[in-house]
Amino acid sequence: MRNKIITIILFIAIIPFGFYSQNSQSDQQKILGQWHLCKIYNGKIATNFNVCPDLYFKKDSTGFLQTNSIYEFNWSMTTNVISLKFNKKLDDKDIMLRLSDCTVKYNYDEKSEYLELENSKSSIKYILSRNR
Repeated sequence: MRNKIITIILFIAIIPFGFYSQNSQSDQQKILGQWHLCKIYNGKIATNFNVCPDLYFKKDSTGFLQTNSIYEFNWSMTTNVISLKFNKKLDDKDIMLRLSDCTVKYNYDEKSEYLELENSKSSIKYILSRNR
């Protein structure tokens, strides 16, 4: 009887971890690939780009930001927070530098998918999109 109770308690304790890892893996799969960064909000001010920089997220947890130059990064994601660590030092004034440690919101409609990356330490939001 005692073994059954211990087994039940362990089973109940393990179930949430299985769901968490499946959701986390699913969230990571959603962001893989190419995204266009066409809008940044800095507080209430929006900046729209005529030529949108591209972000690429790869399966091996690497990626790159393509502007006039290519900035490679490593990324990781836990729950709804993504961390980007750029391999090349960016200019301290570069707004892209604040792309690290952002909360992630994923959304979609009939034609497009959207990622909203919000920096946890500032009021900057990055809006990324791609066609479905």
